[in-house]
Amino acid sequence: MQLPEDFNVHKRINSFHIANRLKGINNDSVDWATAEAMAMGSLNQEGFNTRIIGEDVERGTFNHRHAQFTDQKTPGRTHVPLVHNFGGDRGRF
Repeated sequence: MQLPEDFNVHKRINSFHIANRLKGINNDSVDWATAEAMAMGSLNQEGFNTRIIGEDVERGTFNHRHAQFTDQKTPGRTHVPLVHNFGGDRGRF
C-alpha cells in the first residue's frame, strides 16, 4: 500500500495499522483484517465490485478496518487505499 508522499496520516494509525499490517505481510503473517482487505482488493482487481457496510466503516470503529484515511493537516482530504491502489478499469470499491 502506498500513501501519497504529502499525505499526513494520524501517527497512531500509521504505527498500529499501516506499519503493523505491512510488517505482517512481509513476515508471511496475515491477520483477519489484512486478509479481508486482500480479499476485497483481489476481487476488485478481477473486475468485481465490493461494498462494505456498517457503522463507521470508513474510519474503522473496530480499529481493524480503516477503509479510508483522513489527512490530519488538510481538512476534507481523504485517501482510500482500495480505490487508489487498485483503480483503473477494475471493480469498484
